[in-house]
Amino acid sequence: LEAQIEEGEAFRGRMHDTLVNHERATLVAHKRRSTELGMELEVIVRDRDELEAERDKILEYVDEMQESVRAIEQAIHAHSKNSAISSDGRVNVAHAKKKKRMDDDHEMLLLGVEKQRNALSETDARLQRLNDARERKEDDMKELERRLVELLVSQQKKLLAILQEAAHTTRELDERTPREGEEEAFANRREGVYAS
Repeated sequence: LEAQIEEGEAFRGRMHDTLVNHERATLVAHKRRSTELGMELEVIVRDRDELEAERDKILEYVDEMQESVRAIEQAIHAHSKNSAISSDGRVNVAHAKKKKRMDDDHEMLLLGVEKQRNALSETDARLQRLNDARERKEDDMKELERRLVELLVSQQKKLLAILQEAAHTTRELDERTPREGEEEAFANRREGVYAS
């Protein structure tokens, strides 16, 4: 009986060792890398959210500027309907100066719209780079998870082998060890055979 207890303790020790120490360094490295990837993904998502907010502001500003361009174009068109030369032949200098000022404002607004469009393109490119980086990190995380599953399956197989070995050993012991009452039954059967 004591030998069976020792053998059971040995199996228990091997199972504990498998659960605690099987590929321990690899598991620790997986945990560390998983934490790093999680933090890197958080930074990417935060940066992406900030860029999206910046992009929305740029779009809003571009819309406002384009509305101003349309308004000034309408004002220029309305102003152009009146001639700088009056009906009596005089040149209306204030009219000409106003037209030049509106043309200058129009040009400045168009340059501003173009500048904002360029900023929008750069923001979109930065967003794309962040999205690409996020996808790479997510792919790295999936690969890490796949390798972790492989490691856990390996650990399960090792545990299963230990359990099967323990079950086999237990069966062999059961077959070799007579049960209480079996000896008497065997003896009675023998006696009955000899008595007849």
